[in-house]
Amino acid sequence: MRDKLAAGLIILLICIFIMGFIPLRDDVYLDGGTKEVFTLWYRHIRWHRLYSSNDAEYLDDPKYAKYFEPIETEDGSVRGYWVRTDFYVFPFNFISLGDGMKFFD
Repeated sequence: MRDKLAAGLIILLICIFIMGFIPLRDDVYLDGGTKEVFTLWYRHIRWHRLYSSNDAEYLDDPKYAKYFEPIETEDGSVRGYWVRTDFYVFPFNFISLGDGMKFFD
């Protein structure tokens, strides 16, 4: 009896572990195409945020400029996207990202 209970418990724990990798939420933000996949064990965010004129100060800083993908325009203005990938593992995948629009620390 005890062996059957232990075997059943092990099978249940294995099933819960495997089901933890199934996406619970798959979001696309309205900021230029940012995609987020959230599971029990991890969170993967592929930032693709549209550049705004308020971000001009970041282009001069090499720490942030490496995340910028420019788009060629005919009038010579600066346009493009901020692109970055973040990956958080359990338990840090449950931490709030604030308003969901924060890109830099």
